[in-house]
Amino acid sequence: MNNPKESKDYKSFVRLVASQVGPDELFTAEIRLSNNVYRKIPKSFSKKNISKLEMARYDLQLSQEGIDNLVKGIKDGLSKVIRHDDSQVTALIARKFYSDNP
Repeated sequence: MNNPKESKDYKSFVRLVASQVGPDELFTAEIRLSNNVYRKIPKSFSKKNISKLEMARYDLQLSQEGIDNLVKGIKDGLSKVIRHDDSQVTALIARKFYSDNP
C-alpha cells in the first residue's frame, strides 16, 4: 500500500466488509483490536525448501510494507462503521504472514 489509490482501495474494502458483518450501532466502549494480515508470497521467495505450514507461519519481516501501515488501513476502514474513532482502541495485536490464499 505504497500509493494513495491502493491505500484508498484497501480502506474501502475494509469498510465494505465491516459494514456487511458489523453491528447495527457503533461500539461506544473501548476496543481491543487483533489483526492477522495474510499477504501473497513474494515471487523472490523460494518455496522448494520450506513446507506450507512453515511458510504460513513465516513472518513478513522482510517485507517493505510495514505492519503499521496495514493496521492503519484497517483502523481507518472501521471508523464510523464499527466504532466512532481511534481513541476507543486501547489494545492492539497485529501480525502479518505469507499465504497462498492472502
